[in-house]
Amino acid sequence: MQDGLLRYPVAGPGGVESLLVGGGLHLLAVYLPVAPFVVVLGYLVAVIVHTASDHDAERHGAPAVVTLPPTREQARRLLADGLRGTVVCVAYLAVPTVVTAVTVRGVVGGVSQLTAGSGVALLVGGTAALLSAAVFGYPLPAALAAVGRHRRLRPAFDRELLRATATDARYFVGWTTGVAALALGAAAARPLTAVGVGFFLAFYAEVVAAAQWGWGASRLRRRGLL
Repeated sequence: MQDGLLRYPVAGPGGVESLLVGGGLHLLAVYLPVAPFVVVLGYLVAVIVHTASDHDAERHGAPAVVTLPPTREQARRLLADGLRGTVVCVAYLAVPTVVTAVTVRGVVGGVSQLTAGSGVALLVGGTAALLSAAVFGYPLPAALAAVGRHRRLRPAFDRELLRATATDARYFVGWTTGVAALALGAAAARPLTAVGVGFFLAFYAEVVAAAQWGWGASRLRRRGLL
């Protein structure tokens, strides 16, 4: 993981304020589900685009295109990017979600009468869920970068871009470290939500992950695919 990107959420102008507002939006989502996360996703899309476009982003800090709280114009862009990003996430994650739901249903239904056959079926279902999540989730950051840069949905499903993500080593490193940052941040934040700190830690981890994904996609950007 790039050391500069660990400081990214708070390094740039307005970084600390953005962290406070982003954590506050996570807290607000407890009482007002979904809507705050659309704004958060719009911000994360801005982070991915910024770090993919700016080769020195790990030194420059928070995205120059937007800070939190945003201006009125930035707020409109955040909301629009968040809505487009939500559509892209739903499209990419629909299959893994369905596979996981079927697997979980099988686990719940098979707990009371577990047999050798049902055990194998659960193992196969779990493996299929993990594989589908990896296959469909892997190109997602690049798709979000494309939709954030072009502000249209079509580039997020460009076949050439999707093929490039499968063969670009830098993208693999960025995606892997981003997922690791997100997983570690979620694990650390969960027990701290009761005292409020967890909401801000979760947002910090999300921004670090988005910055890693953008860094990973920067070579795709230079190749003109983003």
